[in-house]
Amino acid sequence: MSRAINFLGVILCSLIGCVDGTARAPDMCNVTPVGKVPAVALPGVSFKPVTFSTKADFSDVFEKIDSITGGLDIVITRFSFDGSSNLDWVSSIDVSVKGNTPDLPPVAFGSYRRSETAGDSVAMTVSMSAEEAKRYLSHSLTMTYTVSGTAPTEEVTVTNTLCVDASGEFHKSL
Repeated sequence: MSRAINFLGVILCSLIGCVDGTARAPDMCNVTPVGKVPAVALPGVSFKPVTFSTKADFSDVFEKIDSITGGLDIVITRFSFDGSSNLDWVSSIDVSVKGNTPDLPPVAFGSYRRSETAGDSVAMTVSMSAEEAKRYLSHSLTMTYTVSGTAPTEEVTVTNTLCVDASGEFHKSL
């Protein structure tokens, strides 16, 4: 029965005109300077966790896709903490997000735990569900990074990279 209805829909669309498609914004990236971690006279000594905050906002693009499609799917394609030099001194990073409205309180977003040599970029793991990430990323938000480790041997400038692939399917009758 549903095949017959689906087939009838295809015939009607062929006669009166329909458009099916995907609205997509691939790999939108928010690359934000996070701050500098100074070198110290005794490199390798553990330091108290350092906290940095940055802003991220994908809401304009998300709203446009959602207005065209009536639905939005997102995939986080990159979430990294990048340095001007080696990040082997970083042992952990915890990231929380807070939205710009009361219904978006601070929550854990992702983290990194050193398990091998880092190089100048560490890939972080997103800890919230895709649906919850979409809810937060659909608004302007503040991302807070808490970095733990040992003092670096040279000053390191760090940035955050968050890339999102957003898309939605649409079906319009002409």
